[in-house]
Amino acid sequence: MDTAGPLTIGQLRRLIDQAENDGARRTRLFADNWMPRAHVVNGLTDQVLEFALSEWQRLQGASVLDYGCGTLPYRTIFELAGASVVAADIGDNPQSHLHLTCDGKLPSAEHSFDYVVSFQVLEHVPEPGIYLHEAYRVLKPGGKLFLTTHGIWPFHPTPGDFHRWTRSGLILALETTGFRIIKTGQVLNEYAALLQAMVMNASYRGRLGMFSQLIHAIANICILVINKFDKDAKELPSVLSAIGEKY
Repeated sequence: MDTAGPLTIGQLRRLIDQAENDGARRTRLFADNWMPRAHVVNGLTDQVLEFALSEWQRLQGASVLDYGCGTLPYRTIFELAGASVVAADIGDNPQSHLHLTCDGKLPSAEHSFDYVVSFQVLEHVPEPGIYLHEAYRVLKPGGKLFLTTHGIWPFHPTPGDFHRWTRSGLILALETTGFRIIKTGQVLNEYAALLQAMVMNASYRGRLGMFSQLIHAIANICILVINKFDKDAKELPSVLSAIGEKY
């Protein structure tokens, strides 16, 4: 997509809003402030937008593997940048192009992709080491992994839920695999993340009842205030992101 100058996050958000017609993907991209998980949904989208904009020129014509794709919520972002997205997942996901083998391996040759992206998948992987080594294997030399995963979040098996990460732990896992860490990011500081987790846990358990919408709205206001005054890098936010480069 040609533009007169560098895009901003706001401009790219508007382009996605105009281009994305799939309801399931829209609910993962955008959330009104009174909705559950609003700050996490919108914060995650901003993390992905920041990455895409930082790689905008290189993404044009690039091959991107969405590793554990689900509904491919961020596909439109990469397609607007001119990349081709290949989806990989377990089971019989009709939206995936590649299906992982029973031992967690990708049916792709070494050095197949310019980018691997992974959104909220690592916590659901029984053996993260295998998952990360496969991401490293299929990347071209100089290729990049962009990964997000949970720090503080309630238990949510889909189908399994096995891990939580600190910033140091995620960096260690990626560096042990061979990646050079370029950047890390976060969604919500520890205090806002704890409040988010408490409200979401009650929501998951059906404890909010008829007051659910009101409680989520109040919680989101409190989270906004708490997060506003402390945005330094945290070890255990709600969501962690990392960009790693293959040597």
